[in-house]
Amino acid sequence: PPAHVRPTAPGSRLLLITDGLVEVRNQDLDHSLAAFLDAAATGPQQLEPLCDHLLHTFGQDKEDDIALLALHLHEDRHPA
Repeated sequence: PPAHVRPTAPGSRLLLITDGLVEVRNQDLDHSLAAFLDAAATGPQQLEPLCDHLLHTFGQDKEDDIALLALHLHEDRHPA
């Protein structure tokens, strides 16, 4: 896929997931992604509790592999 650049503010969180976390058989993927985005936006602010929350909410009884990478983007303290 083509690369995308999106400006981010300090303190932003970046979540990378595989489809196995949100994909549900016989359910529209857009619905699952919307539910995931809502859970991520309203979940805990700290990364470890957020990951636990998302895995508990979406990762139960899945047939596919699941991967979740969470990053907290800090302000660059040493500009080039």
